[in-house]
Amino acid sequence: MSIPPLTRTSEPFRYHERVVGDIWLKRAGEPTATPEGPHVYTQRAAWLNAWITAIGSAQTTVHLSLPTLTHAALVAALAQAAKQRQVRVYIITTEGQGPELKPDEKKVHLAALDFLATSGATLQSTTTFHPALLLIDAASAQPRAFLESGEGLCVDEPMLAPNLQRLFALGWWRHGLNRLSRAGAGKAEQPVAFPAQRVIAGVPIDVRPIVKPPAKPVARLEVADARTAFVTGAQEKLWVALESLDADAALLTQLTDKAKDPACDVRVLLPARSPQVDTLRKLLTAGVKVRVSPGAAYLLADDRAWIVGGRKYGREPVNGLACAAVLTGPAGAELIARFTQRWENADLTLSAQAKLGEIRTAYLPITAPETAPWLPAPTPKKFIILGTPWIANSAADLTDSAPHREAKDDPSYNALELIYEWQVIPPKLPADAKEDFKLGPEPTTKGAERTKTPYSPRRFLRGKEVFVLIDRTDAIRLSEFRALERQTKVRTVIARE
Repeated sequence: MSIPPLTRTSEPFRYHERVVGDIWLKRAGEPTATPEGPHVYTQRAAWLNAWITAIGSAQTTVHLSLPTLTHAALVAALAQAAKQRQVRVYIITTEGQGPELKPDEKKVHLAALDFLATSGATLQSTTTFHPALLLIDAASAQPRAFLESGEGLCVDEPMLAPNLQRLFALGWWRHGLNRLSRAGAGKAEQPVAFPAQRVIAGVPIDVRPIVKPPAKPVARLEVADARTAFVTGAQEKLWVALESLDADAALLTQLTDKAKDPACDVRVLLPARSPQVDTLRKLLTAGVKVRVSPGAAYLLADDRAWIVGGRKYGREPVNGLACAAVLTGPAGAELIARFTQRWENADLTLSAQAKLGEIRTAYLPITAPETAPWLPAPTPKKFIILGTPWIANSAADLTDSAPHREAKDDPSYNALELIYEWQVIPPKLPADAKEDFKLGPEPTTKGAERTKTPYSPRRFLRGKEVFVLIDRTDAIRLSEFRALERQTKVRTVIARE
């Protein structure tokens, strides 16, 4: 009996089960080094030296907020300003009780507190004021205002001096814990007249009180709304340097929304290649350009810059006061120039190209033309008919078959759901296979042979191989054969003729 090929249809193969790969273009040659300063510093040693120099030029006041005082040259400069030049030095710091301090660092920090108090500096401890800043002659015509934004970035923005002085006062009067003096720690003053809700222009702050449950803290949260206004206010360019793509989902959504505006140039710099492939695809599909260049995180919108203040202000909320700052002066202009240089000297740029299947990691020079356009938006479904018959033992073998791998890896099959149709042709019975029979009982007549009865379905043997002959083509009968194959070592075949 001749068995015609069986037409089969696969279960839907969904888009989310595939991996969208990426192709990165690599920059040729070595990047050019960017000098430190005069308004932006990207190395801790560089901005500490700038702080020491600025303190040495102070005439009237020094306001410093720093969690630890372990830098000997910085402590010496503060003591010299207070003792020898009669500069009023105000310092917000900690009492060295934090777990982040090693025993030797704690010893150095406590010695610095005693030394500065003896030299005439006024110190106050806190555990809830997180911005790290330095103000030099803040009330003068030529102030200096340094704000640190993590270990990798510190800016000197003179235009921020009045507002950072107000921020320092808020931390001094509302977040001070103990007054540190030569006689030891004493309770810090907290005058009722100083408004805790005082708005500081250009410096949005978040204040999350430390309370024990089940009390509900009354928080002052300004940073998220201020950043949203900063991003949505961009007209011609929105350039963002991020720590990672999973740093802030809300910001990524704002970037993709802003990229829909054809007049706005949206770019993203990452410090390293990101494994967030789906997020990369969303960014590129929206029109956001992505490159890899190590460096600090900040935002740029037209001629303004946005940074966060203090290393404790990260993705997770912190108790106490944290801040951000909008830079509109020389530091903001320098950050724009540095972003431009980082972009031109980027290690890698993400090519607008998608692959379906395993991730591709091809590296090409950035100068090479990006000839492969990004795929259009995928269609909801696509029905694929495999052109040649597929000889297989089981329909479940589709996911491991060559036709399936070729189809899902081909970018032209750009759909959220793929359904395959193909023909299953069972193999033919080998010519040298011998039919196996059931033997009847021993005959009662001497010399008679035992009866032989064919199996149902018929079974054939070739050595240790067992073949079962397909007798019907209906779906129920064929499914029984497939189950038999999975449960035993037999192979289903069709007749040779």
